[in-house]
Amino acid sequence: VASLVAPSICTSLGARATLFLGSLGYSVYVASLLLFHLGVVPSALVVAAGALNGVCAGLLWVANGVLLYTYAGVDGRGFLFGVFWVVFNLGAVVGGVLSFAENFEHTGAKASTSTFATFLSLMVLGALLTFALAPPGRVVRADGSAAPTQPPILLHAELVAMGALLVDRRTVALAPLFLFSNWFYAFQFTCFNARLFDARSQGLNNAVYWGMQMGGALLFGRWLDAASVAPRRRAFKALAALSALVALTWSLALWVAASYGLDGAATAQPTLDAIDDPGEWALPFAIYAGWGAIDAFLQTFSFWIIGQLDDDPRLLGRFTGVYRCLQSAGAAVSWALSTYSWGCDGACAGAVPPTAQAWVNVALGVASLPGALWLATTLGAEPRRCAPLADGDGSRDSSA
Repeated sequence: VASLVAPSICTSLGARATLFLGSLGYSVYVASLLLFHLGVVPSALVVAAGALNGVCAGLLWVANGVLLYTYAGVDGRGFLFGVFWVVFNLGAVVGGVLSFAENFEHTGAKASTSTFATFLSLMVLGALLTFALAPPGRVVRADGSAAPTQPPILLHAELVAMGALLVDRRTVALAPLFLFSNWFYAFQFTCFNARLFDARSQGLNNAVYWGMQMGGALLFGRWLDAASVAPRRRAFKALAALSALVALTWSLALWVAASYGLDGAATAQPTLDAIDDPGEWALPFAIYAGWGAIDAFLQTFSFWIIGQLDDDPRLLGRFTGVYRCLQSAGAAVSWALSTYSWGCDGACAGAVPPTAQAWVNVALGVASLPGALWLATTLGAEPRRCAPLADGDGSRDSSA
């Protein structure tokens, strides 16, 4: 919901201020986790902080999309997103290394207090650093052109335009892909990494997972920007590569889930350790690392193909809002499936066991292909445009 209203807030306050407000939610959430870890606050406060963080996340991600689409032209958006993804995931890599180091002598399931405090300090600093970003009006693109700036529009016109975009045929075509792009996190993090590995190995696994994202996004983003290859052909090749990687890693994951009995009682799950038992750790770790690269490819492709639909950053900001809305809706459902598939006594409740969750991910990945393939066929065949603005909103019609 926040993602759908974030474009109008971003237009009114500016992308940098919206980004700052969005980043504050993460600090509040980690602070609530720290206080809960210390036994100071009830779990309900953590849930409330999570809801606030969801609102702020909508602001952050839409402002991020507006800035990236503003800073780069059509032929440079894949690589710029890759650069952003490196910076973005550098935080996760550092977080994983910190978690591994902070918990090196602690092999239990819970992180130490200093882990939460360290993360909180870094997040507050990150929020303040948003003001170091250059205003879009002062940015010159790589091709020498000035980054576009636009005046605010009326709120009702913004909402009408967002409503039109929700039923746009391109939105419908990409909806399964957008849902899938965050759906798999719940299984990967809670059913796979958290249930197969001990605390220190989880930190190491996460550092590599996000490190693979950094390298994958840069390489994939650079390749998607290759002007010597037609956009349509680039899209087809990207989808073929993604399909092959998804099929390989999820097939192996289903085998691992069956081998280690992930559908059984939680207390019976193995705690694989990278130091004490590297042989058992290696294959599940390789699958998890591969998922990191696939996530980078998928996110970069989604950002890139949206950027091929229009040249107007404000309209692309709306599309980013729809993308994040559907992405978050998928994540909400998948986390619910992960949460309610385990009983209070640690035994599988039977409703949605991990293996079933894995198959849901596979099915959604397959369902993502037809719409994405159709949209790939339209690249270069239709003018770049999104849903037109409502008449009388004080700005140009995007179909002009």
